Formats: sequence, structure tokens, C-alpha cells
Amino acid sequence: MKRFDWKKVLGGIGKAVRNFLSRDLGLKLLSVVFALFLWSFVITANPNITRLKTVSGIEASVSGQATLTYRGLAVLTDVSSELSDVSVRVNAPQASYSLVSNSNVRVELDLTSIRTTGRQRVNLTGTSVYGEVVQIWPEYIDIEVETLDQRYIPVNVQLVNADASAYWYSLKANPMQVTISGPTSVVQTVSSASVTVDATDITSSQSRAEQFSLLTAQGEEVTAALTRSTSSITVNMDVYPSKTVPIASSMADILSGEVPTGYEITSVTVSPDTAVIAAEQSLLDSINELTFSKIDVSNRTASFTRTLNLSSLNGLKYMSTDQATVNVTISEIETTRRFQDVDVSLVNKPDNLSASTTTQTVSVVVTGPYSQVQALLSSDIIATVELTGLEKGEYELPIYVTVDNMPGLSCTATPSAASVTIE
Repeated sequence: MKRFDWKKVLGGIGKAVRNFLSRDLGLKLLSVVFALFLWSFVITANPNITRLKTVSGIEASVSGQATLTYRGLAVLTDVSSELSDVSVRVNAPQASYSLVSNSNVRVELDLTSIRTTGRQRVNLTGTSVYGEVVQIWPEYIDIEVETLDQRYIPVNVQLVNADASAYWYSLKANPMQVTISGPTSVVQTVSSASVTVDATDITSSQSRAEQFSLLTAQGEEVTAALTRSTSSITVNMDVYPSKTVPIASSMADILSGEVPTGYEITSVTVSPDTAVIAAEQSLLDSINELTFSKIDVSNRTASFTRTLNLSSLNGLKYMSTDQATVNVTISEIETTRRFQDVDVSLVNKPDNLSASTTTQTVSVVVTGPYSQVQALLSSDIIATVELTGLEKGEYELPIYVTVDNMPGLSCTATPSAASVTIE
């Protein structure tokens, strides 16, 4: 039997295939496409074939803050700028290479490794859904750590662009204080929480939530990151129309009774003389003056000052003052009284000489405070003619009139002079 020649057969087949392919260009192209498809399948199916891809613009997150707080520590360094633009290199399977992006790569700064104060170096860690993060820029961040501190600070509300000439504003913050915590060196500089409310076009009561700033005692803003018990302050505003009205100032509106005879009220002043009030517009329009209970001046003979409560009106929301000081000036009236037949005395006669006068009595008019003048007796008035140093002769001398122990009284004698003979 003749032996079958496989080599010859296979050679013939190969020659036939070569001749076939060399004659048909379409089959050539088909074979190339098939080869590429086969290669792509091999790459996709084999996870060991990987490529490196660099991804930038990743915003890293911070974790472990609760653990740090539990340990009584706080981060002083502001790391936000260093964590806002992180780059990584991801080793991803060829099949997932195109899917790797900054949306599926996570970079984290884990603070749980920090256990003491001072300067600490913390490495960044990264993960990717479609591969392994093999490199991070920056690789680490140096962080300054301090003891955790906490304090309560008051909330101060400031109103701007308010129309104080037409409206009254009352502001109340809720809460009235804020708790802050963070590094000791920063927390101790904070003095208050400041809320600014813009009153432009606000003409009625309302409530609104406002952001607030942390300020030092010098009024400078504290920008360091601190933990706050609230992110906003609710400001309750009472807003009502206002106007300035006078406070009663006439004697008839202020005083009652009469001062004793011989006295008069010369002036009454009220301070302040006006007040700002706020209420619903209808009530506001009906008020033209503020009053208080009248002062009884019966039996008063001296000036005095009183502080009085202004009369309160139902419906008033605000009064700039609820009291007024009243100054009442009381003066004694000056009066005149005539005394007849007041004896005239010659005084200080020269030695060894005698003196006489034809004016034995005079009429005296006394002017002065009512109480003193009315209390005078004729015997209290002294009329004298002074003879000191005179020699023999006839003289026309003035008559001096005084009131014993009342030098402030004015006295006039009629006649005012006396004819005196010395011999």
C-alpha cells in the first residue's frame, strides 16, 4: 500500500490558501479586523495588563475629626488650600483606563493618627474604583496641633440703613450666645458673634436667619476655622412707626394748688422736653403730648426738683424715656411797708457839748423779702444822725435808717435829713 504524505497535503493546502488570499483584497482586510478584535479581547479579558493614569483637580476630604476632638486636640493649620487641588497616579486595568477620573478617585487626610500637640506630619491616602492609587501629590501635610478649647460668646446684632426718623426697631437674637470650639490660641481671641441686619425697605415686624462673624475685642474678624454650635442666628425684629412728641411743660399742665402768700413761681422747666414714641400708626396719630401727674405746690416756699413718671398709654410699643425731671423755681415776693413816727436818735455827741434837733421822728419805708418785712415791728427800725467830730454850730445832717439783724432790707427815711444844733 502506498504511504500517505501529510507534508505534501499540508503544503498544498497552505499554497492554496496563499493563492486565495493573494487574489481577494476583501478577505485580507477582514483578517486584519479579526486580528484586532482578537487582540482587544485578549487585553480586556486579562486583568494583568494595566496602565498608569494621572488625575488632577481632586478635592481631598478630612476624616477623624471626631476622634481628634475626643482626644481633646484641635488642628490649628488651615489645610483647605492644600487639599483643594490634589493629583494622583492610578494603576488601572487596560479595560478601565478610560473610566478613571477625579469623580471616582477619593483622597483622604485621616487625623486619627494624631495623638499629641505640636507639629505633626500626616500622609494622604487614596482609593479608586477602577484601579490602585500608587502615588499622591502632595504626599503628606504638616499640621500644627493644639489643645482643644471651648467658650460661650454673646451675639451682638447691628442694624444698618435704618430709617430712625420714621421707624422704631427692636432686635432680639436667637440664640443669644454661641458656643465655639477649636485651638486654644484662636478660641481665646474671640469676643463676640456679630450679626449685621440691613433694614433697607423694612417697614414691618419680621424674623430672618442671618449669617454671623466672629470678632475679637478690637472688632477684627476671626477667619480661622472653628466649630460653631449654629451656622446662623435668627433675628426677630419689631418694627413700628415712630415720632417725636413734646412733654407737657406749661405750669397749668404741671402744677396744682397755690404757693403761700408772699411767694411766686418764677419758672418751671422739664427735662427732657420731648420723647420718641412708637406704636401702630392709628394710635400714633392720636398722641400730641405726653403728660404726668400734677405736682401740688401748696405750702411750698422754696425751689425744688421732682422726677415724675410719664403717663403710660395702652398700645405704645416704645418710649425713649418714661420719666421727666421737673425743676420748679419759687421766689419770695419783694414787698414794701411804711412805718410812721420812728424816733430819731443823735449818736456820738462831742464831749462837753449838747445837741438837739427839730426832727424828732421820721417816716420809714422798708423794702425787702415779704416774710422779713411782714415780721418787722416799729421798734426794730433804728433812725440815727451821726455827730462824730462835729463842733458847735448848726448842721443839716443825713438820717441813717437800719433794721436790727436784717442788713438785707432797704430803708428810706422821710425826711431824709435833720437840722441839728450843737452848743
